[in-house]
Amino acid sequence: MLQYLYIARGSAGEVRSMLCVMQRMESFSELDSEIVDLKGTVENISRQIHGWARSLQNSDIKGDKFLNDKTKLRYDRKQTRDAFLKRQSDFRIELEARLKKNAQEREENREV
Repeated sequence: MLQYLYIARGSAGEVRSMLCVMQRMESFSELDSEIVDLKGTVENISRQIHGWARSLQNSDIKGDKFLNDKTKLRYDRKQTRDAFLKRQSDFRIELEARLKKNAQEREENREV
């Protein structure tokens, strides 16, 4: 998958280069604003493809040929574990905030 993203990014670069060449040619001078818009679009697409490629490079799953039942199970367990730990951390933070608030309210009630 990663190699296809690199190919797509290279193709976007080629399109951008061709648009630069067209922009310098007098025969396309009446299309200058459209060419500028297209260059911006191609640059955005190239950045998006780069982001996807970077995301895949940082992924635990390296590709279909490395993905078997064992690695799928390990990946799913890690995802489940990470989600559980995140929920647990969020709950702990919420509980600590509630306890602190309750303690403050009790302290205020004692002062009254």
